[in-house]
Amino acid sequence: MNKKDKQLFEQLISEMKYTSKESLLSYYEEWRDSMPDMKTNQNPRYTWFRDVGLLLLPLLQHNMIHTVMDIGLVEAYKKGDMKSLHEALYTYNRLSFPFFRGTSSSKDDGGEYVICRNMIEAFAACDIEAIRKYCPDNSPILTKGYKMWFVGYNLILGMLYKDGKRIDKGVSQAEKALTTKLPKFDAAVIAYLLALANQNAEQANEQFSVMMSLYKKSGLFEFHDPFLKVFALLPHGLYNMAYYFLSAGDFEKIVPPKDTVFWNELAEYQKKTDFSHGEPYIIFTDNFNSLNVIYE
Repeated sequence: MNKKDKQLFEQLISEMKYTSKESLLSYYEEWRDSMPDMKTNQNPRYTWFRDVGLLLLPLLQHNMIHTVMDIGLVEAYKKGDMKSLHEALYTYNRLSFPFFRGTSSSKDDGGEYVICRNMIEAFAACDIEAIRKYCPDNSPILTKGYKMWFVGYNLILGMLYKDGKRIDKGVSQAEKALTTKLPKFDAAVIAYLLALANQNAEQANEQFSVMMSLYKKSGLFEFHDPFLKVFALLPHGLYNMAYYFLSAGDFEKIVPPKDTVFWNELAEYQKKTDFSHGEPYIIFTDNFNSLNVIYE
């Protein structure tokens, strides 16, 4: 992380309202208590829940979810604690995937943006089980939508499930997309995924480098989480993807960039743990016990 990024990180930390797991859980309680129907469980919609944890998942505000990751980022930044960040990414992903998955049907309706992004974020958390849970092998092959997302969706699921038909479709879509006018970052992502599908590690490494050089101009973080300006979540997921889809020797050819918002310390930690997901960063208690179902 360069000096400018560090200054931005410090600014973002100073603007955080919740800076620990304990304060975040108190925020959940305060938010719940601000909604009388949920506090008393008198509304018929809520009475079939033994507690309100599962109810809150689709109703949570987005910042209640991404703050989990933000707190992990702060711990890692201040203490050099990549284990905490790895675990925070796991819990963030387990909250985020079903939260956003519930807003989309993945049937050429624009939902490919949400689902493909969630899949890539799951790779950043080394959480392949979540992808298999929320995007099973019978998920539809997408044929339209925003190019980077629907092409990525097909290629990623094709490689994950070793589905030749889906891979062939994704490769054809990617090759066609790359002949059209695309944002440069989008083109680099599609070319990277295409290289993985073709088992071309050298080309994947080249496109990964291009992707990282364009990340800050991509605007991916503008409507998601300001901390993504200093932590390249999607590139981390795309990097980890190479571990799963390339041979061990070819994976070593993907060279993480230096002095960027790609956190090499996290990549090294995940490599040492054989890219297995972390333990839960937060165990929910009391009114939120049922939220722990996200870890199942």
